[in-house]
Amino acid sequence: VAYDGVKSTGPYAVVAGNTITNFCQTMTDGGGVYLSWRSSTGSRVDSNTIRTDSVPRPETGTYLDIVAGVYLDEASHEDTVRSNLVQGGGRGVFLHNARGNVVTDNIILGYGHHGIAMEQDGGAPDSLRDNRVQRNRVAASGNSLVRLKKTSSWSSPGIIDANIYGIHRDLARFERDDLARNRWVAIPWSEWRLEGFDEGSTFDP
Repeated sequence: VAYDGVKSTGPYAVVAGNTITNFCQTMTDGGGVYLSWRSSTGSRVDSNTIRTDSVPRPETGTYLDIVAGVYLDEASHEDTVRSNLVQGGGRGVFLHNARGNVVTDNIILGYGHHGIAMEQDGGAPDSLRDNRVQRNRVAASGNSLVRLKKTSSWSSPGIIDANIYGIHRDLARFERDDLARNRWVAIPWSEWRLEGFDEGSTFDP
């Protein structure tokens, strides 16, 4: 598939029980399941197998990692991503300027860059908020288990807790942006939990 596997820009969509493979073969900034553009609310992505074996490399090199198994984009809100098997791509699950969503009970593995990515850029400073990322099993792969980005002011993206990470606790890597230095920083779990994240999560290598 050249671009998105399944795309919905309307409310209350249900994407359930599908096998979605080899999406975004020629284009990036998309996903196996893509929900977006301000009208996605109350949608459900449930019990799918979502897998891609390759990530395209556009000539510019931009957006290389923005191929996600499940992509909640631009003000997607009150959507639920539950019980999916997500494998491959640049990111397992990606929340971009999204709020009030639930990501739970998913298995995420084989990603190239980030298991779960949550980013806010542009728009209101609190456009990434009130999300719940819980009870997911994230294998160790790529650059980080979870990545957070807020380009204006820092406020909590929501609850990230009770997940299971497939790596020893001392080797776990999380990423967030350093606004003052305008760069990413990798932090260990001991520092990550002081930020209020994954205090009750477990590590199962």
